[in-house]
Amino acid sequence: MNTKGLFLGIDIDEDYSQVCFYDNKDKSVQPVFSGNESPFFQNAVSLSAIWEDETSSVKKISSMLAALIASAKEQTGEEDLSSVAVCMHDYSSAKRDVFHRAFEGLGIGRDRYILLGEEETFAYYAFSSEPALYAQGVVLYDLKKDGLKAYFLRRVSFKGATILTQTEGSLTSASVVKAAKGEIPLSQAENEIRDFFKTTLEAEKVSSVYLTGQAFDTDELPESFPAVLGRGGHRIFAGLNLYVKGACVGALAKAFPMADPFRSAGIYKNVSIATDDALSGAGRLARCIMACRNRISSEISVIERKGDVIASRVILESGSNIDDSHISFECIPGDDGSICLEVTPVGQNLPDVHILVPKGAGDEATGLSRYIVSFDFPDEDTALVNVCRRGSDSFEETKIDLLGSGKPSLHDKKSGIIYCETPVANVPFIFKETGAELYSLEELVKYTYENVYLTSKDFAGDELFSFLEDQVDSKALSERLKNLSDTGGSLKDILLTMFREVGYHTSQEIAIIEPVIEGMATGKRALYKYARAESFIKNNCLSKAIKELEEIRELGSDPELPESFYAKALYNEGVCFAHCLMYERAAVCFEQSYSYDKNEKTKASALLARRLSGTEPEIMYMKGEWESAGVRAGELREKAIESIRAQERDAEEEIERLKEEYLRKYT
Repeated sequence: MNTKGLFLGIDIDEDYSQVCFYDNKDKSVQPVFSGNESPFFQNAVSLSAIWEDETSSVKKISSMLAALIASAKEQTGEEDLSSVAVCMHDYSSAKRDVFHRAFEGLGIGRDRYILLGEEETFAYYAFSSEPALYAQGVVLYDLKKDGLKAYFLRRVSFKGATILTQTEGSLTSASVVKAAKGEIPLSQAENEIRDFFKTTLEAEKVSSVYLTGQAFDTDELPESFPAVLGRGGHRIFAGLNLYVKGACVGALAKAFPMADPFRSAGIYKNVSIATDDALSGAGRLARCIMACRNRISSEISVIERKGDVIASRVILESGSNIDDSHISFECIPGDDGSICLEVTPVGQNLPDVHILVPKGAGDEATGLSRYIVSFDFPDEDTALVNVCRRGSDSFEETKIDLLGSGKPSLHDKKSGIIYCETPVANVPFIFKETGAELYSLEELVKYTYENVYLTSKDFAGDELFSFLEDQVDSKALSERLKNLSDTGGSLKDILLTMFREVGYHTSQEIAIIEPVIEGMATGKRALYKYARAESFIKNNCLSKAIKELEEIRELGSDPELPESFYAKALYNEGVCFAHCLMYERAAVCFEQSYSYDKNEKTKASALLARRLSGTEPEIMYMKGEWESAGVRAGELREKAIESIRAQERDAEEEIERLKEEYLRKYT
C-alpha cells in the first residue's frame, strides 16, 4: 500500500483546533504542534462567531483549513496532500456546505476529503485499537456545553451481516451543563454524572470506556468515576484528541479501503491509535457495515439490462457516509420508460422496489436522450432522487424512505435501464436523414436500431469513425467498422457488428432486425419506402415522409400488394399534409384513400379537411353527404338561435313576474 503524501485528520472545535497526520515511517498517527509546541491551535475567531456571519463564513473556514494544512506540511516536510478528514461537531447540511465551499476555494476536490460526524470519528478511533478493547463494544462519554452525551457502539451479527450499531443517552441537568461550561467545579455535579455512568453501563455491556470534553481533561477526576467506570473490567481512556486521531484514520480509510477497520480483511495492518500509537493486528472487521449516525444502512441498486442479462447493479453500499455518497449516473430508461430502484435495508432479505417514470421517457420525440439520476441524503434514513433529462434544466424529485417498509415488493425485472458508461460527446454525431443529434454511443445504437430504414451504406463514413474515436472513446469499434467498410462489408454486417459490440440490444432483438436489414435491399421498393416514410413521420420530418409516399404512387400499383396498403399510404400522406396546414392536398389524399377501403374514419377526415380548406369534395358520392351535412348544420344553427330567443323571452317574463310579486308584498 502506497501511503505517500499527507493523510490529515482535523478537528475544529469552538475555541481551538487540532491536526494529526499519519506518519508513513513509524506507521502511526502523530499530532501536529502549534508554534508553542502545543497540539492545540487557538482559533482566531470562535466557531460560533463564524457561523453567525454567513457572508464571511466560507472565507474564514477556508483560512483556518489552509493554516492547519500549512502547519502539517511545515512539520512533516511533505507538500503532497493525499487525503483529509474533518470531524464536524455540528453535522447539519448548512454547515457541511460551508466546508465544501471552503475546500473548493482551496482547490481540494471532494475525492480528497471527507466530512465526518462525531460518532463516525469515534468509531474509527476506538475500533482501530486492539481487539480486546472493543470486543463487547465501546462507549464515549462526551461532556459538552449542552450536557453529557453517551455514544455506545458495538458489533452485532444479524442475518449473516456484521453491523456496527449505535445507541445513545444524554444528561442535561442544570448542574451538569454548568460544570461542562466551567462555571462550577465538576465535583458539584459528581453524583449526577456517577449515577448516569452506572445506569447506562448496567444497560449496555462494553469493553472500554472513553471520556472526552474540557471538564474531563484533568489528572484528578472524582474518585467515584473510575470506580464506576472500571467496574466489570472496563478499560478507561480520557483525552481531548480522540476525535482528531479518529479523523486521521478516516482520511487514510478514504484513500485505502484496506486500511479501513470496518472494511479490512487482513490485507493491511490497521493503525492503532487508542493505546500506544503503534500497529495492531490485521483487519478484524471484514465487511462490517457502519450503521451509526450519518451512515446509510441500506444498499441501493438499479435494475440494469445489458444484452440478454437483466440484473441488479449496486450503486451505493450499506454503511456509506451520507455526505460522501454523491451518486450520479446516466442511463436510458427501460423499454417501458421506467427506472427501477431497489432499496435493501441491512438485514432485510428482499428489497423495497421503487419505480421512477420520468416525463418524456419512452416518448418518440424525447425518449432518445440519456437521463441523469442523482441522489442526495439529507439524513441517514432518507434519499432524495432527482431525475433530469440531459440537456434540460428541469428535474423530478422523489423522496425514498431508506428504513424499509417491512413489506418488500416483488417485481419481474423484465425491463432494465441501459447504464451509460461511455462518455458524453462534446460534438454530437448528426444523423443525416433526420438531423438528430446523438451525444453517446448508447444513443447512437438505440436510434440507429429504431430508424434502420433511414440508414444506408454511407452511414459508416468518416463522420461516424471520428465520432467513435474522438468523442465517445470507442476506437476499437471504429477500427472494426472501418475495416468492414474498406473490405466491402455489407450494411447488414456493419450494423449488426455495432449492435452486438455495444451490447445494448438482446440477441432476440438482433435476430429480429437482421432480416429487416436484408429486406431493405431485396424487398419490394414500395414497402421499403413506406417504412422510411413511417420513420420520417416519427421523427417529425414530414416533407421527407411526403416525398417517400409520393414515390410509392409513382411506382404504380403492385398486384401483389393489397389495396389496404395503398389506402394506408395515402391516408398517412394526407395526415402529413394536414400537419403542414395544406388541407386541400390532405383532402385529396384522404378521398383517394377512401376509394380503396371505404373507411368511415377516412371519410370523416376528408370532409373535415375540405371544410378547413373551404373547398368541396371531388368524389361525387361524397358531395351529397357534404351538402346534406351543410343543410343539417344550418338547421341546427336556426334551432339553436330560436332556443336562445325563447330563453330570453322566458327570462323577461320571469323578471316581470318577480317585480309584481315584490310590489304586492312590500307596498
